[in-house]
Amino acid sequence: ELRKNLNEAILALEDDETEEGYEQKSAEEIIIDLKRDLRAEEKRSSKYKKYYLESEKREEKFKIQIRKIGSIQNDPVEETKNKITELKGQIAEVKSKLKFTDEANTEMIEQLNKTLKKKEDSLRILEEHFESYTDSKDIKPLSDSLLDEVRMQSEADSWFNRAYNESKKGNKEKAIKYYTIVIKLDPEYATVYNNRGNIYNDLKEYEKAMSDFNKAIELYPEYAVAYNNRGYVHNNLKEYEEAMSDFNKAIELDLEYTDTYLNISELNILTGDYNGALKTIKKALVFSHEPKDMAICIYLKYISRKLLSMDISDCEKEFNEILKQDFETAFSFDAIELWVETADISDEQKAFIIEKTEMLKKHKI
Repeated sequence: ELRKNLNEAILALEDDETEEGYEQKSAEEIIIDLKRDLRAEEKRSSKYKKYYLESEKREEKFKIQIRKIGSIQNDPVEETKNKITELKGQIAEVKSKLKFTDEANTEMIEQLNKTLKKKEDSLRILEEHFESYTDSKDIKPLSDSLLDEVRMQSEADSWFNRAYNESKKGNKEKAIKYYTIVIKLDPEYATVYNNRGNIYNDLKEYEKAMSDFNKAIELYPEYAVAYNNRGYVHNNLKEYEEAMSDFNKAIELDLEYTDTYLNISELNILTGDYNGALKTIKKALVFSHEPKDMAICIYLKYISRKLLSMDISDCEKEFNEILKQDFETAFSFDAIELWVETADISDEQKAFIIEKTEMLKKHKI
């Protein structure tokens, strides 16, 4: 009763402050108000900024391809020289990485050697074409050699863009079809395997998802996102040790990767470590600035406290408030829904988790 009265008194004071005119406030108080409003606007605009930045990146890729084709058409000789210099620089960089890579990291060494061979082969072919041009002055083979690579990459990027757009619209089968076309055009496009793996995971085709994430990591051993996503497939398959290993690797590669902290918190719940979940949620909150991330943090904290028979009144208020906001979450609830069916918890706790999960799933993309 005392808690309730105090809460009502604080809310009443906040209402009074809201109604109070700015003429009665100090400069510091006005700044506090403006910062509060600024944070609210930042939350509302964050998702639009994200979509804009993603679109801008794809836009820049197409502009680069257009400029490349124009440069090849205008001066293939100079463009070939630039490409040879670029490849030599890339080869030197890969060799340097190989030199300083731990011998125990066989996965990384294997991929770096593959990358090195591919770039050395490309350099050899390009230098042969350039030598042939120097002897014959026939510019067409030189120009065609450069254009072939750009054509294939441009077509791959175009199909990637279509696949991405179809995925955003929820057309999963069409997105898979288009991503598969990209892979045929560019078998070493790591992001494509990761994105297609996400769709397979959504469709509960876990074997195919695992295969795609494995390939993405093989192509790019420092791909934190792919480690996180592969960890989630392990989670769905109840392979909890493997899941934690992948999540820890993702954090090692990217300390501020919010999704991984959320996934570790969920994994703590699935393995009965509810206190561990609460500790990890605290870490996640440090990097959770968007409503979609805040919502998952509150949801997992709500469940953990319920399972520990702790007071959940504050969580209930936070959860209901965040659900009023406009956000979309890509969080997969598969693992927790599978777990709750056979979890060694009371029927009342199971009903609670199912209810809160369904409420939050209304915001799922």
